[in-house]
Amino acid sequence: MGQFQENDPLLHQWLNHQLPPEEEGLLQGHEKTVEIIKKIDEWEVPAGMDESDAWEALRARISGGGARVVTLNSRPGQMVWWLTSAASLLLIGALAWWWWPNQTSFYAPAGTMITCYLPDSTEVILNADSRIEFFSNHWDSNREVVLKGEAYFEVTPGSTFEVRSDFGTVTVVGTGFNVRARDKSLMVACMHGKVRVDAPNGHSTLLTAGWAVTSGSDAPLKPYSCPANQVAPWLRGEFFFEKAPLNFVFSEVQRQFDVKIEGEWGKDRLYTGYFTNQNLPKALELVVEPMGLKYELLPDNRVIIQP
Repeated sequence: MGQFQENDPLLHQWLNHQLPPEEEGLLQGHEKTVEIIKKIDEWEVPAGMDESDAWEALRARISGGGARVVTLNSRPGQMVWWLTSAASLLLIGALAWWWWPNQTSFYAPAGTMITCYLPDSTEVILNADSRIEFFSNHWDSNREVVLKGEAYFEVTPGSTFEVRSDFGTVTVVGTGFNVRARDKSLMVACMHGKVRVDAPNGHSTLLTAGWAVTSGSDAPLKPYSCPANQVAPWLRGEFFFEKAPLNFVFSEVQRQFDVKIEGEWGKDRLYTGYFTNQNLPKALELVVEPMGLKYELLPDNRVIIQP
């Protein structure tokens, strides 16, 4: 370091925070180096990592891209060259960091519900066996999540917010709404505000508070009335069905209680009724008895349905 100080004392003072700000203009020939090092102070550690893990991941990514390791040479005149090379390497690292997808996901296993928060404080409540994924990079300019399952959103007002699924896209600005993306269909119900629903078939519709829509075919979207207490009854542990296939109903029982349902019940039979997720035997009785069926609950969390 002594030889470096003799060769370029101004840069040495600046790196050690000893150069007054009014004299930074004297650092001629090192403008790019200074700019890059200043940028490093603005980096943020990705969610789920501490600083040491982040640096190791970044170093491995740079090395994997063919970056060359430079051994420090303390001979006169070499330190400034090394710093310039290091600054170039850091620039490559900064670009890799900037474009490196930083994906975050939240998952609610079967038998549970969880509440999570996005970077803008948007609240998301995930139903059982549901997942959301998003990239925290540039979240402020690209608020987009991918949903698999069912979730209720209370979106913080701001830029456009999108919920994408395999069965359609929901676009909002700031509102409360429920999205269910399961069983090859999309159901959206609006609690307050406005949401736009875009189906894969090209049809779209605008929902306001108290309205819902289901998409699962090539037919145009037809909104229907949905009172506030029916937008997301699962938040209260309640599940209502009207002329729903038994397969659909038993799938929900499986998710809510983390059980496996087997047996014969007539694949085309329809069910109208409800159950809650507070008690498995009671829930099964509410479903099977009106259908003239019986059930057997086994110790290994299997349920056998019998005629």
